[in-house]
Amino acid sequence: MIRRLLTALVLLALPTAPLFAQEGPYVPCGGCDEFTQVTYPETGHWYNPDQSGTGFNLEFQNGIMAGYYYGYDSEGNPEWYLVTNPLVRSETPGVMWELEVEPQRYTGGNCMGCPYQAPNDPEALPAIKIEFFQRAYARLTLNDGSIQYMVPIMYGSEGKAFFAEQTPYTLPVFPSAERFVWSLLFKDNGQENEPWNWRSDIYVIGKALTGFPNEGNYSYLVDAFTNPPEVLVNFGIITCGTDEEGGEPSCVFKANNYIDPLNPYNYRISLGNFTDSHFFGETEGGDTVKGYRLEYD
Repeated sequence: MIRRLLTALVLLALPTAPLFAQEGPYVPCGGCDEFTQVTYPETGHWYNPDQSGTGFNLEFQNGIMAGYYYGYDSEGNPEWYLVTNPLVRSETPGVMWELEVEPQRYTGGNCMGCPYQAPNDPEALPAIKIEFFQRAYARLTLNDGSIQYMVPIMYGSEGKAFFAEQTPYTLPVFPSAERFVWSLLFKDNGQENEPWNWRSDIYVIGKALTGFPNEGNYSYLVDAFTNPPEVLVNFGIITCGTDEEGGEPSCVFKANNYIDPLNPYNYRISLGNFTDSHFFGETEGGDTVKGYRLEYD
């Protein structure tokens, strides 16, 4: 685990040969035009994997983004900037959140291990714009109009680009022999202000068996605890594959409907809304499911 963490973080500082567009990766969002609900972006290390060596460390709390940009000046000396502002619900089709922020550059502080010295007053740089299309996919626009697309680094779990011909985006890999415990929160559309109607429980998510009927797809079994608690029963399955209509990869979570077992709930999960620590899905009617991986962050 430590080795994977160090390897992922070192990627920020190493040049890489670009496999996709120089402006950054493309992460498809099958069915996103029909989505009406949104989720907050992923907290973590964001970067353009085609141009590693610089990036953002971003955190989101209660709709506020705070973070740092790590980069270099024109002479190659390291610099860091503070970036913080509230997220704004975007009116642009396909964009969940957006914000404009003037990066604050600090200088004059003490070195590591040196006596404390307060930094100089920050210098405000030209504003940048960040738009979040999905939980783990964003577009950075600089003041000169140049664009970079960014994704978070996955470093706490194994990941794989299962649809590498269409996108370098990595989905988490869950070995079949291991149990990964998640909390799932289900909300019906229109009940956001009535939390006593929300439903949540603890589930185990792991890799499903390959082959028919999941040939060519990657699937995750979702199992529920029963009584006695060490016994698991299947609750549903998350299947990621290429959409027959749009031709782009996405995931669908088919969850049991105990009231009408013949009609399971179908939550559409775009690739960029499925990370190693969270996932977010929505039905055609606007009902949502949020997955939170426990004992992970």
